[in-house]
Amino acid sequence: MEIGRVGLEPLRPDQAEEVLHYWQRAHPLHPLELWMLKERLFGPPPADPELLLAARGAGDELIGLAAGVDPCRKEGVGDVRWLGALPGPDWETVLRRLLDELSLRLTARGAREIHLFATPPHYLRPGVDTRETRLIVTLQEMGWGHSATYFNMTCDLDSWSGPGEAAIFGDVDGYRVRRGNLGEWEALRGLIEREWTVTWRDAARLGLGHEPVGVFVAEKEGELVGFSAYEVDQCVGSFGPTGVAPAHRGHGLGARLLWSCLDDLQKKRRKECQIGWVGPVGFYHRACGAVLGPAYWMMSRKT
Repeated sequence: MEIGRVGLEPLRPDQAEEVLHYWQRAHPLHPLELWMLKERLFGPPPADPELLLAARGAGDELIGLAAGVDPCRKEGVGDVRWLGALPGPDWETVLRRLLDELSLRLTARGAREIHLFATPPHYLRPGVDTRETRLIVTLQEMGWGHSATYFNMTCDLDSWSGPGEAAIFGDVDGYRVRRGNLGEWEALRGLIEREWTVTWRDAARLGLGHEPVGVFVAEKEGELVGFSAYEVDQCVGSFGPTGVAPAHRGHGLGARLLWSCLDDLQKKRRKECQIGWVGPVGFYHRACGAVLGPAYWMMSRKT
């Protein structure tokens, strides 16, 4: 469809390199590499092509995109995985057209309420970044409301000094931390489904397929009792989800699982680590010197 100078069309996997070029100019606060962009936008699981939209302007330039998910949270709720436009005179027009069209498609599928971002698994960002004031103002003018605020914490990997491999991967109190492998997926899935959520399960499954594997596990006497994952959500350098089974807490496993991921990220020459939707601020500050970072609004609108 053509709206003024803005045309909307399906967003396809074979456009990934073009999307990356657009992304680097339009979304510098949320950097992605090509493999990550393909994974986040196009799957797995396979994305619904009807909910992937590209906006093109003069000269057929890609100037915006939107991605939706249905169902995601629960029946009657549609989700916007990503929404963005290239800075310029058409920014607001592009944004409104993309969001209006995506909202129409989600409503046609039964959505009575639509949420922005934080769409598990492997979400692109954990809410509407409060550094993007213009985006928040535009959304509020379109009737979107704020319901909650969450925070990331940021660890400066250039200055972080790890405790050494023995402290991270050695045998301590009978517990060992090591890199996970795809062959133990069933055991890891069982642990996560018993103790946490299916969204964590799906994120861990994604990390097991990365090269190198982006999941570490804690074990005792051959039993998996905890895990951590990195770069399965958000942007380059992200950490989480992570957890230690309640019966095995108090042995320093949370810190060791965190350090294992930070160590890998440092070896990949990431500059910083974003720890998403932080609860235990004190733990992360003491474990790796992380400080409170970007804040994110949860926003939604009735259809």
